[in-house]
Amino acid sequence: MADVLLRPRSADDASFLEALHQLQEADSAPLSLEQNGEKAGEEWVAVKGSEGVGIGSFHPAWWTGDPSTYRIDIRVHPDHAREGVGTHLYRQLCSRLRQHGATRLLGWVRTDAPSGSGFALRHGFIETGQVVQECRLRVSNAQLAFAEERAKRLGQKGLKIASLAELGNRGETFLYTLSRLGDDTEAPSQDTAESRHAFLAWKQEVLHGAGLSPQTHWVALMENVPVGMTYVKRLGAESAENDYTGVAAAYRGRGIASALKRQAILWAKTQGIVWLYTSSEIGNTTMISLNRQLGYEPGAQRREIMCDLV
Repeated sequence: MADVLLRPRSADDASFLEALHQLQEADSAPLSLEQNGEKAGEEWVAVKGSEGVGIGSFHPAWWTGDPSTYRIDIRVHPDHAREGVGTHLYRQLCSRLRQHGATRLLGWVRTDAPSGSGFALRHGFIETGQVVQECRLRVSNAQLAFAEERAKRLGQKGLKIASLAELGNRGETFLYTLSRLGDDTEAPSQDTAESRHAFLAWKQEVLHGAGLSPQTHWVALMENVPVGMTYVKRLGAESAENDYTGVAAAYRGRGIASALKRQAILWAKTQGIVWLYTSSEIGNTTMISLNRQLGYEPGAQRREIMCDLV
């Protein structure tokens, strides 16, 4: 495409990217502080004349524990759909990804965006079967009475909820336990190369990423043993994301998740947060039901797609 130039993203592209995101994702979380700044990976902007027409990016899929798996995302302005801009960006990203040693690509497409699904299919992606339900809460409309009652009952049984700032430095073993709370299987040895990579990536993304602080990570402890965790990432002055609400398998069904989410909402109320966002796998009906009880409204659903890079 001789009339379309691809170049690395610059600071001057922020307003274009925010406008494009708002155009396509008005019901979803706004771009995070991290997405508006620097992050491991690359971002390429498609320009036609002096006008931005699309963006393509890739970043390590750190949650997989595989350093050769990357998440990819491509957006094209609707006014320039079906002009080959997306394919031009995809080819550029694949060329760069091979230089990074990538072997597998992951992505997400909205279930209400057939054009995105069609693009993915044409370029060799398949659906993995995982579907995520996004939700958002107007903080002023939060329903906390039932969560407060559960938190009170759990407190009487010895449950304590404290932030990482309050807990102080508990060591790497403590943090490793936190990183595995949402798993349904027994945690693998921390000594394997895969688990070490996954843990280091978890620390970087979950503990030290933009918009995060020890004051916004809450841990549920029973007899000083961590049994649950959640955290909030600030996205902007009036928005934040409540993520990674995980409870150890043996402690589920007791109301610990609702007590943790209540803590996140209470923090949001004190910080002037208007919108709080979260998401859950579509099969996690318990968490989706809890979010609705708290006042979250369902938003977009997204299908995970995958492709081997050859």
